[in-house]
Amino acid sequence: MVTVSEDLRRALQDPGYTPPRRAFAEVVALLAHPELAERAERALLSAGLPAASYAAENLNREPAADDASETAPALVRLIGRAARAHDAPELLAALNRALRSSHAETRRQAAMALGKSGRREAEAALLACLDTTDPKLLRSVVEALGKVGGDAALARLRTLRPPET
Repeated sequence: MVTVSEDLRRALQDPGYTPPRRAFAEVVALLAHPELAERAERALLSAGLPAASYAAENLNREPAADDASETAPALVRLIGRAARAHDAPELLAALNRALRSSHAETRRQAAMALGKSGRREAEAALLACLDTTDPKLLRSVVEALGKVGGDAALARLRTLRPPET
């Protein structure tokens, strides 16, 4: 369990709290906290591009494997939100890496974020995921391709067979 300073706990109570860069690591660690995860994610979202860039740099450097499945989807949502507004290559690269994660929810969040980004560059990475056997991921990838895909995506989707389950 992550220990939380009283100052940070009080700051997270304020819905308008935006963490400074020096607090990003501590707030990111709280994404796995049972009581403060939602507030920590909201605070990081309010920090915008700097927090998303921090998340992109640290997405695969999470300390505890148990926490990775809990924090990575929130980091991907943060990166995805920033990718919609900012044309920063490192954000798109981080989402592409997340699409190959070992955690199912992280992959699904990455597919949704890539679709919402509106970036045509995401098409190739999404097309590579169409062979998945995970029905939730497949649905997210198809929806994302509907938003960013071109002729290649349309041709591939026409040949796609729905999973049996």
